[in-house]
Amino acid sequence: MTTAMPTAAMASDKPHSRNGPETWDTSGHVSGWFEHKGDKLVAWDAVADGKSAVLAARRQHWYYHDMRYYCTPLWNAKGSGHLVKRTCDGKDPAYTPEGWYMFYFPCTGEYAGREMGDCGAMEGMGVT
Repeated sequence: MTTAMPTAAMASDKPHSRNGPETWDTSGHVSGWFEHKGDKLVAWDAVADGKSAVLAARRQHWYYHDMRYYCTPLWNAKGSGHLVKRTCDGKDPAYTPEGWYMFYFPCTGEYAGREMGDCGAMEGMGVT
């Protein structure tokens, strides 16, 4: 059975240059991206392997690079074929200043112990 993989372009109603690209973990089982509209992080679980999809993320000021805010990891324990969306701080609407960079890595993980496993080698970046 083939599961249709969402793409970053499908992630929002209208493509926006400040959306982040879809990136994958090293196993190719988890992907993640950033949607500028609503400042949402997205974690997609593509394979039924008993592991959860996790998106590790941080936001960083575009000019003051030492100003960093690490987001709570976004866990998707819904299983294969599901995606989860959330703002960096988990609040909706969130206080996310405009013009900050959002960096993110998709990872696999064990949800019960909240232990992150393999993460993607390529970091995605979007802009709030």
